[in-house]
Amino acid sequence: MKRISISLCLYILCVCSAVAQANKLGTHIADDLTCLRCNVIFLDIDLLRADFVGAVNGTQNNTPKINDFFGQSIRFGDVSAASGVTAISNTATLTGRDGFFTYSLLKRTYVDTPPQMPHKFERLYSATPTVAEILKKSGYRTVNVNHGYYAGKQMLLNRGFDTYWGTGEVDSATNIPGHAIQKATEYLKVLSKSNDPYFLLLRSEDLRGLPYRYPASRGKYEDPRVEYRKVDNTHFDIIYQLRSDGKPTVDFPHYARADWLNKSQLSEYEQLSKKLYAQQLRYVDEELGNLFEILEGSNSLDRTLVILYSNHGDGLYDNRIPNHGVSYQSCISVPLMIRHPNVRSPILIDSAVALIDLVPTVYQMLGIEFQHASEGVGLVDYIAGRSPLPARLFFGVDRESQYVRRGYMKLIAWADRSLELYNLANDPGEQNNLTESQPNLAAELEELLSEHELSSLDQALKLILSDKRLGASTQ
Repeated sequence: MKRISISLCLYILCVCSAVAQANKLGTHIADDLTCLRCNVIFLDIDLLRADFVGAVNGTQNNTPKINDFFGQSIRFGDVSAASGVTAISNTATLTGRDGFFTYSLLKRTYVDTPPQMPHKFERLYSATPTVAEILKKSGYRTVNVNHGYYAGKQMLLNRGFDTYWGTGEVDSATNIPGHAIQKATEYLKVLSKSNDPYFLLLRSEDLRGLPYRYPASRGKYEDPRVEYRKVDNTHFDIIYQLRSDGKPTVDFPHYARADWLNKSQLSEYEQLSKKLYAQQLRYVDEELGNLFEILEGSNSLDRTLVILYSNHGDGLYDNRIPNHGVSYQSCISVPLMIRHPNVRSPILIDSAVALIDLVPTVYQMLGIEFQHASEGVGLVDYIAGRSPLPARLFFGVDRESQYVRRGYMKLIAWADRSLELYNLANDPGEQNNLTESQPNLAAELEELLSEHELSSLDQALKLILSDKRLGASTQ
């Protein structure tokens, strides 16, 4: 009895602590987050960094439309993506699966020349169903608007969609800025009038900066280092990044570091990169404003979950990374906001969560039983103040790096076996590598990372072997 009482007291203290923290932030705890048969809208604004969204960090003014629409919403301030690259993070997010497991599966199935996921693997991937597949089986009409490569049908992520529209991807290379958001807005004009539940997934790549594609009709940031290269009468490509030989480029590898820049040049390009990114983001925000206007003018918003997030961020020369695709915070720290009909004032969640928690959380809100494997955690009870978050580790992976995070301590392991250890509480920009001053902690986290990698590989291989046996038995 004594042990039970102590556990109960600790549990109550954890819950009270969560409530107190929320109240300190001027928020409230939502009592009921159930939203049965509600419409679901995913707005995946790829490459959107959390620190550039005013509704998340409160200091930026690049996203007034997003800030207004998600003003009374559930906002997460510390979200880690499963990867800094789209193929891994996007797949992991839409299935609720761990990034290492996803990467292990993709390495053994994905074919990049030509860029496609072979359809022979459709049966294999049906064991890791997407949110679209689950919602379709639950009676939802499903619509996907996809912009860009390494997503959508190229990754077999068109599974479960009744309607699919793509641009800037395989078989549809046209890349018109804002086109995907505009198309999603058109779909919403029809969907919002329906009495039947729907799921809309919009994925926009308008923030991809190699190069940015920008409307010629908009005002632009003028700088002698920036070339607005005319594509046609309506659009420019923005060219500003330089190779080590000083020539302009739009082709940095994901993992490339600008090691040829001295500190002064690096600071210069960090500032320039962020100004151009903010310019592009303001354009994206305006386009999203038109979509929000349709929703707010409809009668369906009181039965619709609207979620804005990003697969991953972008380097913008932080840590000398011009592009993305590595494990630094600039690439894996992402926004996540949920506008919920029952939430009337902002709920700010500062505790660390994973982007793969999104889909399990949505299932909880919709009252959908999910029977498949998922490493994501449903967050409804925590948001509602009924229970604390479980202690957990956060993992991520890409082709050049891996990371593990425990609390505020984060270890990055590179392909060349070098390690970087950071305390995100006082070093969010990851400037002070602690591996030499805390070698035991670095070694401990590296061991946890290796164990997780092996466990994930084992899960993936078992699934692949099971599928092969199933295929042999049906031939």
